[in-house]
Amino acid sequence: ADMAKGYIYEIANLQVGMQAPDFTTTTLSGEKVSLKDFRGKVVLLDFWATWCGPCLAEIDHLKTAAERFKDKPFVILGVSLDDFREMLDAVMAQRQVPGIQTWEELGRDNTVGELYRAEELPRSFLVDATGRIAARDVFGEDLISACEKALQGAATLPPAFEKD
Repeated sequence: ADMAKGYIYEIANLQVGMQAPDFTTTTLSGEKVSLKDFRGKVVLLDFWATWCGPCLAEIDHLKTAAERFKDKPFVILGVSLDDFREMLDAVMAQRQVPGIQTWEELGRDNTVGELYRAEELPRSFLVDATGRIAARDVFGEDLISACEKALQGAATLPPAFEKD
């Protein structure tokens, strides 16, 4: 029954075209950050952990995206589901993981991870400049093309929206 509830929640709330659920969490530097803080920008919401091999393999693609779109309204917002801050800090330093990184002491019970059903990693959501889900679980080269498509939409937003 719990599994079915989770699938129903995902169908009702986490599909492409739907408004991305807002949240507030804490960055590694201790600052509060909300998804709505980035309205007017394309946000790659990246769920990962240091113990996840495919997540670590995806870091190079994240670096490519960060570099390619550094002059665009684009941000990577990482959500670590790690249990231990020490391991996260070590991997961050060693691999130079791009973007704004967040972490809660809850590990896999991270509130943002639960909100976005990040039960299997890696998991990602590309949120367009209006706050709608533009793509889900895009990785590798597909990530770059999905970001380009979402950024084309961001360029057409009226100037008044970008100030909100």
